[in-house]
Amino acid sequence: MKQKGVIEIISFEILDGFTEEQISFGLKQLESFQCQYEARHGMNIAKSEDNITLVITYDSFDDEKNISARMMKSSATNDFKKIVNPQTVNKVVYPHYVLD
Repeated sequence: MKQKGVIEIISFEILDGFTEEQISFGLKQLESFQCQYEARHGMNIAKSEDNITLVITYDSFDDEKNISARMMKSSATNDFKKIVNPQTVNKVVYPHYVLD
């Protein structure tokens, strides 16, 4: 196997009171923000009731760390950040491998 970047897996609960449209808008805002960075290679979304899991791929651990930090500081992702219950966030970053 050969390492091909990293995979970030983030799960969280949506705060009460948000509509599906607001949740979708927040997730689209996050996607739009991340698309600015060539080191980010896609985001997959899984949803079960009020739980969201995001799977995002990056070139390296440093890229994940830098892009995530910029996202947290950016006002461009405020509509995403306001839907997230911060007490429920669980984030793990793994090496991403491909078969030779």
